[in-house]
Amino acid sequence: METIEEKEYNKIQWFLFVVIIPILFTVVLSLVLMQVAGINVFSHAKAIVQKIPGVSMMIKDENAIAQEKLEEKLSNEIANLQTDINHKDDTIEKLEASIQSKESELTTLKQELSQLNFQLAEMKEDKIIEENAVKDMTELYELMTPKKAAQIIPNLDDEDAKKILTSLKTDKLAAIMEKMSPEDAAKYTKIIGE
Repeated sequence: METIEEKEYNKIQWFLFVVIIPILFTVVLSLVLMQVAGINVFSHAKAIVQKIPGVSMMIKDENAIAQEKLEEKLSNEIANLQTDINHKDDTIEKLEASIQSKESELTTLKQELSQLNFQLAEMKEDKIIEENAVKDMTELYELMTPKKAAQIIPNLDDEDAKKILTSLKTDKLAAIMEKMSPEDAAKYTKIIGE
């Protein structure tokens, strides 16, 4: 039995040394020579293998793999860009709402400013009217005798008296104060000083 196994082993060795190794050596040597000659053997082999119906499905084309990777990368980038666009759209909407709010606030402030300008104009007009009235009253008291003015001024309210007395010329004011009672003169001197 050992002889039979030895013969089988010898047949396998013989087949390996006589057939397989020389074929492999020839194939490797041919591939090296073709590569040195500038022939791309692997791309030709791939094209031939892809034409074989059963084998072509098992071996994917590198271009197809690269295409799939590129498509996956592009779809990820598109998703990221879409997320950025959505985020920026939200930001734009918030900014537009803020702008509308600010425009509304600006319109309100313009209305308030207009109203305040109107009130200021009215106050200026009232002040001019009051100044003219004080001026007219001052001229009237300038024309009066100091004795008559000294009798009328204590009957006025303190604010009106102050306006008139502060508008009079110094010499006319002194003459009116001389004709007043000492209490009234002291009172109006204090009012004028405030």
